[in-house]
Amino acid sequence: MARTGVTHRWAGSARGFTLIEILMAVVVIGILSTVAMRSIQSGIDSSRFRETQAEMNAIAFAIAGNPDLYANGLRSDFGYVGDIGAVPSSLDDLVTNPGLGTWNGPYLTGQFSEDSDGHSTDAWGNSYTFTNGITISSTGGGSQTMTKSVASAASDLTSNTVQGTITDAGGNPPGDSSVAITITITYPDGAGSTTSSSTNPASGGGFSFSGIP
Repeated sequence: MARTGVTHRWAGSARGFTLIEILMAVVVIGILSTVAMRSIQSGIDSSRFRETQAEMNAIAFAIAGNPDLYANGLRSDFGYVGDIGAVPSSLDDLVTNPGLGTWNGPYLTGQFSEDSDGHSTDAWGNSYTFTNGITISSTGGGSQTMTKSVASAASDLTSNTVQGTITDAGGNPPGDSSVAITITITYPDGAGSTTSSSTNPASGGGFSFSGIP
């Protein structure tokens, strides 16, 4: 009986990757991953930068009030200084009453209501630096420092001049009757209470008070 031969045929030859090709692929993937991560991190930092700027602006308004808010034609928001007559000793004073009778906060609301410590830390989680009751600073991501000043000096907020003119119903100044007229202004004394000052107008009706928050 004849023996049948078996012939094996290959459709083609298979070639594996060399070590150099694998290493090159790993290097390329690593470079692409690094570029992608830097792009993502840059976007995150930009978002945190904008968020921190918005928070610092909100803190500034909480301290000195928003000058753009009006009611019946008069400015209506004077913040912490308007109620207390002094700048806050810490950012905590804007959300928790430090024991002052004229405190009418919290002065920080909105996004700060959702995070009890949000008023004291920036978007990176770093604590704000609060200086002289008027300057808020953030180190940001470490590449630059952001600073927001409410005023050039605390006295710009706590010691101002209030001026006005008094007339009768016909628009006439008091003239010689000015000595019989007393104008009194009541304002916060900076220690949790209020105080008052009085003056007589000039004959032309003008009057002025100084040292007013």
